[in-house]
Amino acid sequence: MQASKLDQDVYALVELQSIVRGSNLRREIYKAFDFFDASMGEIVELQSIVRAKEIQVAYNELVGELRESEPSSIAMQSLIRGNAVREDLYTKQSILFSQEPAIVDLQSIIRGDFVRDDFGQFLDQLDQYSDEITALQSVFRGVMVRFNYDLIIEEFEDAMDSIVLLQAHIRGYRIRKDHNARMEYFRQNMDKVIKIQSFVRAKKQGDAYKSLTSSANPPLSTVKNFVHLLNDSDLDFEQEVQLEQNKKQVKDEIAHNQQLEQFITQLDVKIALLLKNKITIDEVIRHRNKGAISVSNSGDLFDLKALNKVSRKRLELYQGFFYLLQTQPTYFARLFKQLREAMVTEKEIKDIEGMVKIIFASAKMSREEFFYLRLVSQSINEEISNCDNVKAILRGNFIWWKLLAALNRTPKERKTLKSMLYPAVHMVSSKSKLDLESDPLAIYRKSIMDEELRTAQKSSRNPHLPVAEAIKLPDVRATYISNMQHLRELTTEFLTVLSDNVDRLPYHIRFAAREIYNICKTKFPEEGEDRLLSVIGHVVFNHYLNPAIISADNFGIVETALGPTQTRNLTEITKVLSQISLLKPFSREDIYLRSLNEDVKIAINQAKDIFREVINVPDLGQQYNTSVYDDLTSHERPLLYIKTSDIFSIHSLVAHEIDVMAPDPDDGLRVVINDLGPLPNDASEILNIAKFTDVKLELNPSFCKIEDPEAEVNSLLVSIKRCLIYVLRVQSGPNLLEVLVSPVEEYNELKYREILAEEAIAREKKRKTHSEAAAQIAAATQGLGDLESLTYRELKLLALEKILELESYGKISRDDNYQALLNSIAQDIKSKRDRRIIRKKEIDEVQRALTDLNKTEKYLQNKLQTYNNYIEQAMATLQTKKGGSRKGLKGLLFPFSKQYFHHRDLQKAGKVPKFGSYKYSANDMFDKGVLVELNGYTENQYSSVSFTFSSDEVGVFKIEAAYGSVALPGATTEMALDELLNQQYNNQQYIILFDNMVKFNTNLMLHFIFKKFYGENTL
Repeated sequence: MQASKLDQDVYALVELQSIVRGSNLRREIYKAFDFFDASMGEIVELQSIVRAKEIQVAYNELVGELRESEPSSIAMQSLIRGNAVREDLYTKQSILFSQEPAIVDLQSIIRGDFVRDDFGQFLDQLDQYSDEITALQSVFRGVMVRFNYDLIIEEFEDAMDSIVLLQAHIRGYRIRKDHNARMEYFRQNMDKVIKIQSFVRAKKQGDAYKSLTSSANPPLSTVKNFVHLLNDSDLDFEQEVQLEQNKKQVKDEIAHNQQLEQFITQLDVKIALLLKNKITIDEVIRHRNKGAISVSNSGDLFDLKALNKVSRKRLELYQGFFYLLQTQPTYFARLFKQLREAMVTEKEIKDIEGMVKIIFASAKMSREEFFYLRLVSQSINEEISNCDNVKAILRGNFIWWKLLAALNRTPKERKTLKSMLYPAVHMVSSKSKLDLESDPLAIYRKSIMDEELRTAQKSSRNPHLPVAEAIKLPDVRATYISNMQHLRELTTEFLTVLSDNVDRLPYHIRFAAREIYNICKTKFPEEGEDRLLSVIGHVVFNHYLNPAIISADNFGIVETALGPTQTRNLTEITKVLSQISLLKPFSREDIYLRSLNEDVKIAINQAKDIFREVINVPDLGQQYNTSVYDDLTSHERPLLYIKTSDIFSIHSLVAHEIDVMAPDPDDGLRVVINDLGPLPNDASEILNIAKFTDVKLELNPSFCKIEDPEAEVNSLLVSIKRCLIYVLRVQSGPNLLEVLVSPVEEYNELKYREILAEEAIAREKKRKTHSEAAAQIAAATQGLGDLESLTYRELKLLALEKILELESYGKISRDDNYQALLNSIAQDIKSKRDRRIIRKKEIDEVQRALTDLNKTEKYLQNKLQTYNNYIEQAMATLQTKKGGSRKGLKGLLFPFSKQYFHHRDLQKAGKVPKFGSYKYSANDMFDKGVLVELNGYTENQYSSVSFTFSSDEVGVFKIEAAYGSVALPGATTEMALDELLNQQYNNQQYIILFDNMVKFNTNLMLHFIFKKFYGENTL
């Protein structure tokens, strides 16, 4: 039983033993590990020694074995290395074969670089001996070339005939072949060739003509291409000469008639004097025999109605003076230009405008209106010539605008405006509830005001609402849309009124619009048609219709006065009309009117047609059936009724501005002013000499020079151009000067003769059909010299002589190769037709003037005979009488006195005192008795010392003294009226100022102050 139990426990015992043994073994192992860890360095060193020893042993064994087998090993290694090398070479060859192109390129580059280096070094060596090498090469080349050349020449000389014949055949064949092929091609395409030729010729001619018309200095070649257009200029040229001759004849006839008029005028005066017993019978006989009058010089110098020689002379001078101002527009045109540039005050402009209206009698008669519009036309030319663009014209404040506006205010024009505009204006003014306000903010604020009026309570809405928010409000937006619809309809109505009444527009407006349009078209060729047409719209609307529409009550278009709303409505309409006149839609500046732009664009097309019709008017002379010769040929002089004060005022103005109005020292106006002499300096003298309120002036054209000062130059220019037309047709060159100095060859003479022969045949044909024209040609040719009798060489010499003569006048210059002559010929080509029409009108006018002059001469001869007969009868009955009375002069206020210019200087400086300012010299103050004593100056210096009295505060007067234009130091003081009155009350006789420099009489000083500053008329 124990045995079985032991058997049962044996496995447990064995397992226990295993555990014990394992535990013991692990303990021993751990101890060994601990030992090893403690002896790690020694163990590692020992292991290294052992391993090294083993390796040495193994190496030595191996070396021994290798030494034993060295021959076989070397052979094996050789085989292995050979195989490895072959494999490596094969691999590299494969790689090289695949990269062969790149390798070849690389090799080429390397070789090239090597070659270039070598070649560069070679060149460097050659450069060192360049001169010697070049000389040697030249010698060898020369020898070789000469040798080869000699051989070739010898061969050619041997076969010369055959070579020449062969070349001729070959060239002939090639030329015939090309020519036949070309002609065959042309025959097959003949219609196309003709079209191409026509197109090319037209294109070349078009380009040449464009160059002629657009170029400021067309080249000689261009002018030469078109000079043939002047081939038929014989009649033109002769008519020019005939016109000049007729003008000269008119001048002579006028001078003769003026002598008769002058003699008759002297007889007329003599008769009046005879009737008043001023001269004796002996004087009459002496006057009759000698044609001269001798009367006493008694009477007032400025009495224009006195029967004495001085007064009559002065009257005649004034009659010529006002005739010049009426008929010569350049005078006032220059003045207007200078005044605008000087920026004078509006008052001065109005004064001068008033004087112009007086000179032209407010343009009430046809003749005066004719010359008035000539002044406007001349002024337009003067002013626009200095404008840089069209915008400057539209924005310019020119005086001729005011002259046109003055014509708009005449009763006749008011009546025309009323008949045109009344229906449309009445349509606006009769609607009391109509409001054309275009500003949404104004509409919004008006709605607030209406609400407050309706509810009698302050509105809760914000009156300062931004406009962008105001337009979004339903009621504001609805009102705005309604206003724009009404504005569009009414504007269309006004435009329709203009379209239907273009023919009723006054001639002066249409004439001014045409003049401005034509001048702008010439001066600004780069401007588009719309821009130029807008100038017409500016004249018609801004300077005629719009002022009348806005101030319809002032122009008499409506009977009742316009209210603020009606005026605002009309203003809104004119705003749209003005935009249409600009031919542009509204911009961003008028943002709330831009909604009308579509309608504006439609209206613009209608406006263009209207503007073109506006300027379709006859010339000034044709409209008024008047010319500059009418006054010179009529035996009735034009009359001008004018106040004496106006005569002196205009005289003073012209005398003061004579350097501007008539800069030429020989100008007729300047001569008249010099003959009239100076006006009195003191206004009191004017008061004494102004005896008559009105004077009737029979305007005298004898001071008007009708001859053209450039007539001689123009005649010379015509002759030169006549010669040059032939010269240019015969010879060519880079410029005119080269052509003129180029030698004359025989073929030039032949060509010139051919041209003359062709013209002779053409003239013969004309002679058979136009005998009158041929007679004119023959008559004028004799006066100009027959060109057929000249050789071409003589013709060029004649042209050169005349050109040098014209150059002496300074009209042309050789510095530009006489380009001005080419320009003139080009202008003749361009304006040939227009010039013929103008010349025909001028010839008709001159011939009519000659006819009228003959009639006038007969009338004057009859009148002269009648006066002579009357004098003969008077001599038999005249008896000597005594008597005669003189009338007193009436007072007048002379605006252009020293005070006038003093005030003008103050206005320019912007220092005009509130209650006036007066400036007098010490001499004047002494004469008035106001100034008693002036210390520190001699009597000769009194005229240079001046005193200025001014008032800028009630009851306070400022007194200043100056010597010339320099204020005297310390010579300024202010005195109150109370101080002056106290001086008088205290019986102080004198007022001493400026440190005893001046002494004034107290009573006269007070009298002076009251007279000047408290309502009495000034002297």
